[in-house]
Amino acid sequence: MKMRLKIVFNLFFCSISILCFLNCIEVLAQTSQVVVLDLYSSWRMFSVIKPPVISEGTTKPVLFNLKWLDSETALPPKDWTNPDMDDSSWLRGPITLSPNTSMLAKLCLRGKFTVNYPLNVRSLTLFMKYHGGIIVYLNGEEVGRSHISKNVKGDILAEDYPPEAFVTENNIYLGPEGAHVDGKPGFRLSEESKRRTELWVRSAKIDIPVKNLRKGLNVLAIEVCRSAYDKVLNNVKAKRVNSFPHDFLWPTCYVVDLQLTSPSASGLVLSPSRPTGFQIWNADLLEGDFDLDFGNPAEPLKPVKIVGPRNGSFSGKIHVGSTKPIEDISASIEDLKGPSLIPSSAIKIRYGVPWGGEVLVDETYNKLRPPFLTSPTFMGGLSDKPLKEYPLSGENGNSPPGSVVPVWITVKIPKDAPPGTYTGTLVVKTREKSGTVPVELKVLPWTLPDSQNFRTWVELIQSPDTLSLEYNVPLWSEKHFDLIADSFKLISDTGSRMIYISAISHTNLGNEESMIRWIKKGANKYEWDFSVMDKYLDVVQKYLGNPKIVVLQVWEVYMRSKAQKRFEDFITKGVPQVTFYDPITKKTENGNLPPLSDPSSKSIWKELINQVKDRLKKRGLEKTLMLGMFCDAWPEKEDIEFFLNIAPDLQWVQEGHGLVEKVYDIANVGYNASVWGGFRFGDGCRQTNQKGDPVTESLHGWKRPRIDVVFERAKNLDSYPATRWYFFPETGITSELRGIGRIGADFWRVIKNKDGRRVGFVYERFREGSWEGTSISLNICNPVLFPGAEGPQATNRLIALIEGVQMCEARIYIEEAILKSSIRADLKKRCETALEERLLNMWRALSNLQIHGPGWSNAAGWRWSAGVSGHRYFLSSGWQEQAEKIYTLAGEVQREIEKR
Repeated sequence: MKMRLKIVFNLFFCSISILCFLNCIEVLAQTSQVVVLDLYSSWRMFSVIKPPVISEGTTKPVLFNLKWLDSETALPPKDWTNPDMDDSSWLRGPITLSPNTSMLAKLCLRGKFTVNYPLNVRSLTLFMKYHGGIIVYLNGEEVGRSHISKNVKGDILAEDYPPEAFVTENNIYLGPEGAHVDGKPGFRLSEESKRRTELWVRSAKIDIPVKNLRKGLNVLAIEVCRSAYDKVLNNVKAKRVNSFPHDFLWPTCYVVDLQLTSPSASGLVLSPSRPTGFQIWNADLLEGDFDLDFGNPAEPLKPVKIVGPRNGSFSGKIHVGSTKPIEDISASIEDLKGPSLIPSSAIKIRYGVPWGGEVLVDETYNKLRPPFLTSPTFMGGLSDKPLKEYPLSGENGNSPPGSVVPVWITVKIPKDAPPGTYTGTLVVKTREKSGTVPVELKVLPWTLPDSQNFRTWVELIQSPDTLSLEYNVPLWSEKHFDLIADSFKLISDTGSRMIYISAISHTNLGNEESMIRWIKKGANKYEWDFSVMDKYLDVVQKYLGNPKIVVLQVWEVYMRSKAQKRFEDFITKGVPQVTFYDPITKKTENGNLPPLSDPSSKSIWKELINQVKDRLKKRGLEKTLMLGMFCDAWPEKEDIEFFLNIAPDLQWVQEGHGLVEKVYDIANVGYNASVWGGFRFGDGCRQTNQKGDPVTESLHGWKRPRIDVVFERAKNLDSYPATRWYFFPETGITSELRGIGRIGADFWRVIKNKDGRRVGFVYERFREGSWEGTSISLNICNPVLFPGAEGPQATNRLIALIEGVQMCEARIYIEEAILKSSIRADLKKRCETALEERLLNMWRALSNLQIHGPGWSNAAGWRWSAGVSGHRYFLSSGWQEQAEKIYTLAGEVQREIEKR
């Protein structure tokens, strides 16, 4: 259903974008004006999020009993209209990137343009269409306003709309075509309802006094203010599908269209679209990288600012663009100089390349406007080597085609680096032109633990078969192990420490062969070739570190003798399937073993497990072994009893919907990756099967003695904005669980169709190992790596995840000190305040902020939606400064503890 909606919505998005663009062209044709700035120029934006208000004589906020929705976010700086205000931490891009939500109370816009000769500029005129009202400033002075009503306790409100703008003639909620209204989707607008929706859009023409212009940089600042919703909503009679007091189906703070025009270009440098030629501009670490992007030529290039504590891995990036194809790009950086020297060898430079996608609009039943006029290419891959040539994108409205290359800088801060600011220069060269960018690294006075010792649990599952197929190398060849080593090196900074050794083939891991090969020695007698397992463990320990859990895969759903209820479409064979190996011919083939119920099986499997234990003991890993694994479809009780008898000390691994401590009340489960097993998040929402009352606070899951983690099974998580991946581990450690699990490392779609399009994962080669049916979808997906030309490479999601895990370690360090009362009262209070602010901001950032519709599509359904509006809010919230505050507090706590 959601996929069909998405296709229809995308078609609608294109039509809406084209209509907006054609409307702009029509205005220009009628007025013979040149455009200085428009809706799709590169702006800086700041969002203020508050609960909607209803006008009932007095203005009252509508509360939702969710602290992070009921609280108000920070206001912009008082000097935000000043042209010299530093807005580099604000959201950047076309105004169409601003949050589309009824929670948007104020949208602050800063559009920059250059004036070479102020006296030559005859006039400037602003045309706007919007919801709510606007106040317009030029270089810090108000020059006009429209539809502004009053100031209520510091909250500037726009003029009220008439009651009919909020309800239909039948007294149900009025929303856009297709909205979820009166308990069902597919709302249809009558002619009268269409007339009423036209009331939403207001317009203004404001003449901008040219006497306020100055030579050089000028800033047009626009404050878009919300209107209150009408009390008529209190009388609506409609079916409800959520727990909100009302469905707020359209925002009263929104920009529909905008143009700043002049009769001629005399004295002006026009900035409405991509500038001609070569350009470098700043980019936020968490923003998506698209080939349609461009920087505002009036905005000065600022240093790439990277902030983090010692022993961490932290990143920044810039965008390089041109109206020509970018060829032969390269970037280099010198040593960073400061209190000490950080050598260039500690700095890694990578280049964005086309890979994956990012959801650009919140997927609701409302048809929301996309940010671009044409479909962009997402540059989600980070390659050690750039493409030889980056081709031109398509046109985007009045913006000409262009080429964009994201350049990523990652610094591994030495453990002994003195705190302070370090500076250097990034040099970027292309065939067309070269440029330099200053780089500033601020090292904070706290030291992260080694990733091997992270307390945040992260499980990234490595796929040997994916690498073998992608690069057409034989399984377990030297080249294959080199590729496996590359994957482990890339994910090592996340602290992932869980690996899988398959004793059987065709499992949900997508393994064609078993890693342990079986050698026939007569009727129902076997020995084993452990050479692959041993080599794999060598690579793991060298490049990942000592694993905390080694899963011996001894069971798969196809080994059931009959289907379990609800999983009747799963294939059952009743026997293990393994890979047989002939030591003489060196050939392998898959075949079946006797069922576990066979009298010979007990001695066979007991001896195998004992030998695996012995080999792990020699590596110091004897306490890491667990048996794997099952999902909602359990092994039959006889199979559990079988392994309990031969290996009573080994616990099981379960990855599915539940949270299981004992299987059939007889065998222990040592690790759960759970979708909804009765646990709580600290978001104040009620999850499926949740035990305990909802609370909005950290639940300190990181200190849970059991290793149980959150499993997000949404297949399209790898298309969610990077903010989702930045906060992903923190949603786990602040829940009642230890972290996050069952995430793909290099589990990308490797199966291609005849046209070369990627269509399937490795486990889709054989149906019997799949954990997907009509009633369940639990397969591994959402990879954080992508297939580079010569081997696996990072994605933007991996960078965000690493930064998020490191922040989790700081939170854990501070929370533990608070729980142990290890710090003085004033420091404790500051820590508690900062951590709560971060928690509330996290839930806002992950939410789509839509106050309408069913659970998966509204603000409380952050687990199942991309949270685009929350992401866009977060990028303007000063998140880097907030992160610096947490790390700085961790340093204070560390020094306080060391004093005692």
